[in-house]
Amino acid sequence: MFEVLHSSAGAGKTHALVRHYLTHCMRSEDASDYRQILALTFTNKAAAEMKERVLQYLEYLAAGTKENAQIEDVIGHLQKKLHLDRDTVQARAKAVLGHMIHHWGDVAITTIDSFTRRVVRPFARDLQLDHDLRMTTEEEYYRDLAVDSLVSEVGGDPAITKLLTEACQQLLHEERKWDPEFPLQELSKELTKERSIRPLEELRDFPIAAILELSGRLRREENAWRGKARAIGRKAMRFIQDAGLGAEQLAHGKGGIFGYFRKLSEFQEEWPIAGTNARRPIETGKWHSSKASAQQVADVNAISGALTALYDEAETLAMNEYAAFLIRRAVGRELVPAFTLHSLNEHLWKVKQEDGVAFFSDLTRKVSEVVKEEPVSFIHERMGERYHHYLIDEFQDTSVLQWNALLPLIVNALDSGGSALLVGDAKQAIYRFRNGEVQLFTDLPKIHGRGDDTVEVERERTLERFYVKGTPLASNWRSASVIIDH
Repeated sequence: MFEVLHSSAGAGKTHALVRHYLTHCMRSEDASDYRQILALTFTNKAAAEMKERVLQYLEYLAAGTKENAQIEDVIGHLQKKLHLDRDTVQARAKAVLGHMIHHWGDVAITTIDSFTRRVVRPFARDLQLDHDLRMTTEEEYYRDLAVDSLVSEVGGDPAITKLLTEACQQLLHEERKWDPEFPLQELSKELTKERSIRPLEELRDFPIAAILELSGRLRREENAWRGKARAIGRKAMRFIQDAGLGAEQLAHGKGGIFGYFRKLSEFQEEWPIAGTNARRPIETGKWHSSKASAQQVADVNAISGALTALYDEAETLAMNEYAAFLIRRAVGRELVPAFTLHSLNEHLWKVKQEDGVAFFSDLTRKVSEVVKEEPVSFIHERMGERYHHYLIDEFQDTSVLQWNALLPLIVNALDSGGSALLVGDAKQAIYRFRNGEVQLFTDLPKIHGRGDDTVEVERERTLERFYVKGTPLASNWRSASVIIDH
């Protein structure tokens, strides 16, 4: 059975998860059935809390505790789902508790990162990974080291020298801080983002000459369009100056149409927004201010038609071409540094190797490669055990690669009579937390970003075949505890 539960905050989720876990633990007389259950959370604190709650509930059940509403709910659930009487529930709870205490290492309630490392460990030699790799969350520190290492190669590596020289020229042209490391440091964040894997691979072998030519062309086009916008503003300002007029003689002074054209004549990057006061002369026909003399009023009216035409020309230009200007500017600004990312990635790998560390994203990526290329049975054999039941908490923060790593194992469990329970709340998603992809949760049972190969198609069909439904958990544990009774 494949279940997806939408659990709002305060809905008694932990109680529901533990009850579901205990149902699988006590399904048979075999006290070691818990070894077939894998419960995954996102933090060590959550994993510890769930373990503590499992032991607590088992102790209450084994002792035959009464007058505890949560325990009574669990007993009622076990009686209904497993067709057990209270004495049998107590006996099995006692047996499971005893077995767990003597084999605590077999209790698979852990974080998804810990499980990822557990999956990849048997393949360490195949993937050229060090068994003693230390996980680190200091990603920014190692990215900065990689940037420093890359920049130090300027003058030695011709390709890097050309790219970084172009980057510096671009910074000078844009009058930005002359620091080639800054754009690299910003872009280095993409090295740990799953969404960047495929684009970076596609950019890897792009010819440097073509990159530099494209960068120069984008800069020329950007300058040409900037000049076009400025020309309109400057032409309007000349009309005003040649008529012997200034801001005081025009309606609303510097806050009106005069200020609009002045900003346009100095245009750099942000298009001036024509506010109410700037548009009012065009809409009402009153172009002069109350301070203007009779002659100045006549002079203002004489150029009003030309200013209206220039305003229309500017707004049409912005409507039709400003978006393209922003795109050229954005691409041109980051283009050169972006094409150094594959070199930066190599330097990042080196500095991590020197310290014997790895990012969690590294292992997730490796696991995703393993499960995509190897038969599921082989993966289970290398892991040394097989899980039949999966419980994944806070699924809205699961990344695509993490889901891809778990997917074949879950599909295999479903096809073998096992189950999977995914619990989360899209509203509580920590946006892009460690590559989290909330769409995975909202689109289930569909496979996010599914390929066209037959394996992925069959996996999605398997999920759909066993999928129950997503049901909002109620706002209290009594109601929530009934939801899993599908």
